[in-house]
Amino acid sequence: MVPYSKILLLEQILLKQHFDIDSKITLEAIRSNKTSLRCGKISARWVLLIYANNINKFVKEIGFISKRKNKKLEEMKKIRGNNPQYSTLKIIQKITDKRGYFYRKDFIQEMKKLGYKSPSCYLWRFHYKRLIKRIKFGYYKILF
Repeated sequence: MVPYSKILLLEQILLKQHFDIDSKITLEAIRSNKTSLRCGKISARWVLLIYANNINKFVKEIGFISKRKNKKLEEMKKIRGNNPQYSTLKIIQKITDKRGYFYRKDFIQEMKKLGYKSPSCYLWRFHYKRLIKRIKFGYYKILF
């Protein structure tokens, strides 16, 4: 008998390799069993999470047979996923002038349009990673 966690890992690999659907396996619970038969004295329950950005692809390519699960899928479609971080670099490139400079207020305005809650944290991250340099208050230079 193959443990359920190995089957879950195989499902994750198939989703990525065959359908190009990003997913993540996380530990949901650890349980102490009364008997050591079947699962052992301690067992773990794992779940496969499919990112919100891939829900439409999952429905189109795979879907579910169960009406209950299909109903859940329709509810999940309404959830807006987080935008990937790399798109913030594209936004910075879009708002920079020919010399490679941009204003903080322009960056924040563009990010708010996309639904980001606190876009200024990206400026600190990119400054720390040496992708941008602060020239003066609210004025940055792109380094990549």
